[in-house]
Amino acid sequence: MASDPLIFIDANVFLNLYGQLTLERIEALMKKVTDERDRIIVNEQLLMEVTKNRSQRFPGLQTQLGKVAPSLNFSDKGERKAITTSVRAVNQHLEKARRALEKMIENPATHDAIYRAIVDLVRPDNTLCLMRDSAEYAPVFAAAQHRYLMHYPPRKNDESYGDALHWEWVVHCAAELGRDVSIVSQDEDFGAKRGGKPAINEFLSAEFTRRTKRTVTLYNRLQDVIPLPATLAEAEKAVVRQGSPFDFGRDIGNEAIQAARAYILRPNSTVVVGGPIYRPLWPPLSPTGETAKEAAEAPETPED
Repeated sequence: MASDPLIFIDANVFLNLYGQLTLERIEALMKKVTDERDRIIVNEQLLMEVTKNRSQRFPGLQTQLGKVAPSLNFSDKGERKAITTSVRAVNQHLEKARRALEKMIENPATHDAIYRAIVDLVRPDNTLCLMRDSAEYAPVFAAAQHRYLMHYPPRKNDESYGDALHWEWVVHCAAELGRDVSIVSQDEDFGAKRGGKPAINEFLSAEFTRRTKRTVTLYNRLQDVIPLPATLAEAEKAVVRQGSPFDFGRDIGNEAIQAARAYILRPNSTVVVGGPIYRPLWPPLSPTGETAKEAAEAPETPED
């Protein structure tokens, strides 16, 4: 429905599925994802992140599928024969599994349901997809670049603009369509845990409302934003419980929440937090616009 929230699924959600679900369940889950294509916000950066990082999941899986070769030195003759027969059967099944994994590695377009699903979403005729040749790409990238340089969330401690680009595109889509947004992520880039549940970073929440007049909500499971059958939902819960890094062990401090909210929602005032003065710099800056010129003349926001 047009009133349903738009959805952004972070790359880590897709990557955490490798080796955690059976191939049949991954196929079924990705079918549910692509069925929601009219609501899912994507971009080429997301495809790059999954394509680049998927290979890091495979060495461990290949090790797990290695041949079984137990020692028979402590077994009697009858036991050795029974073990040998059983091991031979197990290794035959493991060989079949290794071949399936090799096909997934070597030919993802045919044998990797996760990769295929993202490719199916990242296409020029998808209005919720940002491509490098899209008319919106230059201003969105400029805003992401400025955001990164100013150390605004979301970001990692690296040299990638990826999280900033995702966020600016999410905000753009929400503002253009007048829709709320649900973000699914399993790391700390977009928020923290509060009351045992994922909570969007208050800085981002206030900014999002200010720029779009809508709301953004953070989740760590696909089933929270896409209806799944019971068996698939239980399987995904198990993946999140055993493999998700979304267990930060801390809550966002009230002082930081209130300071961030006041900072963003009251653009004509300044908020002092421990001394430094933070100035609001939204809407996003244009590389050649007056706002960019004013920002260049303003004191820099200190690094965390």
